Amino acid sequence: MKLFTVHYNPARSDPDDQYVFVKEGFNWPAFFVPIVWLIYQRQILGIIAYLVAMSVLLGVFELLSITDEVSLVCSLGISFLIGAEANDWRRASLARSGYRVVEVVSGQTMVEAETRFFATHEMHEGSPTAHPADHRPQARRSRNLSDLGPPVLGLFPKPE
Repeated sequence: MKLFTVHYNPARSDPDDQYVFVKEGFNWPAFFVPIVWLIYQRQILGIIAYLVAMSVLLGVFELLSITDEVSLVCSLGISFLIGAEANDWRRASLARSGYRVVEVVSGQTMVEAETRFFATHEMHEGSPTAHPADHRPQARRSRNLSDLGPPVLGLFPKPE
């Protein structure tokens, strides 16, 4: 199962733009075509940083007469870093745009995660979702450790 963070911005007039789902983990398109992904996601600072880093690396490699194999490994390393951080950069960009995280959902695909999210949340006009935790009765929490029963060692549910 993949995890997705759900971001909500009530200021968006189009209901389709109010919710954005961002996958947790590695971003393969950002790894394989980083500049295209950065442009598509409108990551201006990322584009500038990528172009500067690649220009500096190519200049240093040319100056030191480093082989093509080493330059390929270094550019793959930069692409790997972009792929590893791409979704976090997207979350930060959404936060700067006024979105806030309202939930983390799981699903095999984004469509499944969206279906789970919207099926378990009531939609109210002009407000974010009502979280399932808002509708669940509060669990009784014991303030005293002796109320929890005898201690259990390991992963077994009973102390027997």
